[in-house]
This record gives sequence, structure tokens and C-alpha cells, in this order.
Amino acid sequence: MILHKKKKNLIKSKNIRKLEPLKRNNILTLEPLLSPENMKITEEKKIYFFFSNSGFTDEEIDYIKNQCHNEGIKYTLSSFINEDLEEVKIELREILKQKKINKMKKKVYEFFELYSKNKFIH
Repeated sequence: MILHKKKKNLIKSKNIRKLEPLKRNNILTLEPLLSPENMKITEEKKIYFFFSNSGFTDEEIDYIKNQCHNEGIKYTLSSFINEDLEEVKIELREILKQKKINKMKKKVYEFFELYSKNKFIH
């Protein structure tokens, strides 16, 4: 049985310098990536975080916002505080699920109509 010898140093060159951090007297400052206008906490951002913390997805929050604007309801935090959010979430997910199903049905019908006509032409 032959045992393999362990190689201690794979690098042949002995002139390896260690990297040292740059020494500067400049003081580092943190600057925000966003403009001050984007960093303001608006009523809309408060509502977004309220719904987000309650477990709503971005799609659901956008749907709620659009429905409020369409129905003329003020999109403010006070409009939603007294609501049972779990019940609203269940109803909303059912509505969005039904919309997705209807959208898929429409695409399938369009697909069948397009390709069924092409087969009978030739």
C-alpha cells in the first residue's frame, strides 16, 4: 500500500505580499440611493405596508387600490381599519382566481378558433 505525501505549499513563489487596506483620512458618509421625494412616507405607502403586513400580495393591493378609485372610495388607512382582513383576503383571492380562470378560458377559445379555422382552409 502506497501512502500519498501531503504537499504543504502549492505556491512555489515565496514573494507573496499580504494585502493591506488603503489608509485614507477621508471620512466615509452614507448617502441615500433614493431621492428625498421617494423616501417620504405618504398615505399610500402606509396603506401598502398595512396590507403587506396583513398578508396581502402586491397584486391584491393593486386590485384594492383600483377598486377604490373605480368606486369612488377614499383610499386611506381609516377606510380599512375596521374591516375583517382575513375575510376580505379570502374573498379577494377567490375573485382574482376567477378572473385568472376567465382570462385563461378566453385565451384557449381564441387559440382554438384561430387554429381550427386554419385546418379546414387547406
